[in-house]
Amino acid sequence: MVKRVSRMDSVTEQLPATLTAEEEELIKLAQKNTKFDRNELVVPRLKILQPLSPEVQDGGNQYVNGAKPGMLYNTSSGKLTPGQEGMICCIIGHQKQVIEWIPRSAGSGLVKIWGMDDGWKALCEPDQREALNPVTKDGHTIDKQRSFLIFDIDPKTGADDPSFFNMKGTSNRVASHLSTMLTQVRLKMGDGKTIITPPYYYYLYKCTIERMTNEKGTWWSPKFVKYTNDKGEHVRTQDMPNGQETFEKAKLFQTQFLEGTIQQDTFDQPIDTNNDLDGDAVAF
Repeated sequence: MVKRVSRMDSVTEQLPATLTAEEEELIKLAQKNTKFDRNELVVPRLKILQPLSPEVQDGGNQYVNGAKPGMLYNTSSGKLTPGQEGMICCIIGHQKQVIEWIPRSAGSGLVKIWGMDDGWKALCEPDQREALNPVTKDGHTIDKQRSFLIFDIDPKTGADDPSFFNMKGTSNRVASHLSTMLTQVRLKMGDGKTIITPPYYYYLYKCTIERMTNEKGTWWSPKFVKYTNDKGEHVRTQDMPNGQETFEKAKLFQTQFLEGTIQQDTFDQPIDTNNDLDGDAVAF
């Protein structure tokens, strides 16, 4: 049996296609796939290399060849991206989370991933509960992070590389700015009347890294802007090479993310959370 279907091979062109009997059987078999449990699907982290990051310490056991402060580093693939060059991001979703650590001066180590459970506040004095970088009564540090699940898109091939991009400290300001951009996007439907905020992954964004300095030192912070073409138009995911395939993959990842089956593979203990400016003014 042969079934006629329509396949979208590009943004502007529809081509007829057929499904063979073998393909139809494969579709039926795929529908019987069992779901993975929570924590079974892990995604690497995308981190900004700072002056004290172990990956940039030449001669250290975690040194990465060619790594420099201000680069983006994928903890799984080892891919290094210069901060000024930046990357094109397809944003799938985001979440807030709180992590409790033993400070490095006391031996370091992960104590607990609280997620959005506010139970950690009971471990702190009242004046610490709303601080940017709280400290518990036991001297543990509380790390507030906002994590974005993204695809790093290759503009030439359309290849996508998933990762979690965590923002902490005053980088939470950047996270708030990005969240605002995502929620303020509007898309008019074909009827000319209906206007929606499309899925986050409908459009693409450009992330670069900026050098920040104050009297305490230098660090690097992300910056996000809309990814636009030569005409200044906001580029859609589907406009990229293999864009429709990436779009479909993004839909699947969003479903798995919302179900809680996609998890971050590791967490990075803060090196220095006291070099940022105006920490008390940062909302989480």
